[in-house]
Amino acid sequence: MNTALNDLTNIIRHNQNQPRVYLARAEIYQKQGDVTGAILNYSQALKRDSSNAETYYKRASLFEEKGDILLALEDYTIANKLCPSNTIAILKKGKYNFERGAYSVAVADFTAMLEQEPYNSIARTYRGRAYAKMSKYTNALEDLSCAIHLDPGNHLPFYHRAVLLRKENPKRALQDFSVSILLNSTVENTKAFLHRGILYADLHRYEEAVPDFESVVELDWNSVEAHINLGLICQLHLKQYKRAIRCFAAAIDVDPTKHRAYVCRGDAYKAIKKFSLALIDYTRAIHIRPDVARYYLYRGKLLLEMGNLDQAAQHIRFASVLTTDTDGTGPAALQKAVVQSFLHNYDDAIFVLDRAAGLDPSPSQYILLGKTYLKAKRYSEAVDNFEKALMYLRRCRSTIIPIIGGEMDYKTDLHNLNKNPKILKQEMPKSAAEVYFLIGKCHVESGNYPSALDALNSAIRINPAYSEAYFQRGLVRIWVKSQRPLLDFNRALAYNPNYFQAYLTRAAYFGMKAVTLKPCSTVTKH
Repeated sequence: MNTALNDLTNIIRHNQNQPRVYLARAEIYQKQGDVTGAILNYSQALKRDSSNAETYYKRASLFEEKGDILLALEDYTIANKLCPSNTIAILKKGKYNFERGAYSVAVADFTAMLEQEPYNSIARTYRGRAYAKMSKYTNALEDLSCAIHLDPGNHLPFYHRAVLLRKENPKRALQDFSVSILLNSTVENTKAFLHRGILYADLHRYEEAVPDFESVVELDWNSVEAHINLGLICQLHLKQYKRAIRCFAAAIDVDPTKHRAYVCRGDAYKAIKKFSLALIDYTRAIHIRPDVARYYLYRGKLLLEMGNLDQAAQHIRFASVLTTDTDGTGPAALQKAVVQSFLHNYDDAIFVLDRAAGLDPSPSQYILLGKTYLKAKRYSEAVDNFEKALMYLRRCRSTIIPIIGGEMDYKTDLHNLNKNPKILKQEMPKSAAEVYFLIGKCHVESGNYPSALDALNSAIRINPAYSEAYFQRGLVRIWVKSQRPLLDFNRALAYNPNYFQAYLTRAAYFGMKAVTLKPCSTVTKH
């Protein structure tokens, strides 16, 4: 080979205008692994014959091997112009544009390639992915489905189509993920295992999700997402806290800066009452991301459970400072209101919630505002907001209810509704039972027992299995000296046999009436 190089060099000395000589020498350098020498000779050949598309393509491949992507792209572009039938150059150019995020340019490249090779599944797959990045999902699905028909043995189109379908058609997405895994179950296709596991978890099929995450970990131990997702299923759904802790620890070993893994492991430690270890993990998460307000809330809540009230309050105050929202209506604003409520700064909490409810009225907004008024012992205002929540719940349930007008309109409407139990149960969703229960509590605290009974009766009509409402109504009946509180306590215990407070209250009621029955002995068994 060296002899051949010497001969070619001698030829160049006598005649420097022979591009074929430079091409031959470039090929020899390329075989010897001398990329720079090969590029120089291809360049010399192009100086003498700039119309040779094959030379541009060969030099582009060397630039790509060397890492000079921009120079490679320039050569691929020239090669494509000189020889439009050279689809390899178009494919290389399209791939590069896709990787750098120029999706519209990539689509144009793959479209040009498909005009010459309409049955090329690789171009279809890449164009489908580019369409998906541009949020043109219909076009993306068409291209990916076409790629599957053209090359049913390729795992990639199945995987990418499944990613697109996982929200709109999870059943079909599971089928595509499974086919992709069947075609390729190596480390190259670990994302299919990972996304199928996540989809199983979203569908609450946790036992099927676990093997997928385990497969990802087996194929690629460095997959932090697989460790965390497996740990979350073990912790939240399988109650395997020790295994969950091991999974989170593995994620931390792979990426010691993964703050979410510290928080999850802290939650697992907290679940098994290892508060000191949980506190350490929450602290580490705060050190990594000191700008995340909820981490201070987690640590503050743990300190509160540990009895360290001063530090707990300090953390919660700091979380309140970090929690900001530009328009005062988003999740951050609501979180700040909850923090202020915990700190007993009810006026601040009410201000935020009242503004949020005014700008974006919804049942949940009014319920949260009513609960805050209840904590602040402003019972009449709490009742007003709970009643607004009821009317919004009714509007969500019924299509014949007009939009609420003035305050007297919805109060009169609600009063008439409460008088008719059959219509009440038809018009109100089951979630309204809790709102009536809260209204009853407000009336109890303000000493308005008849209104409390009315509200609790409505709660029970909507949800006949509401044990807390039966218990509360039994208490009210004691206070109004009714003869039927025992019936309510019995019903509360029938629906919730573990309602210990109901056993104690019933026993106290028997004692007050000087009646000795079995319930007193029943208390000791629960």
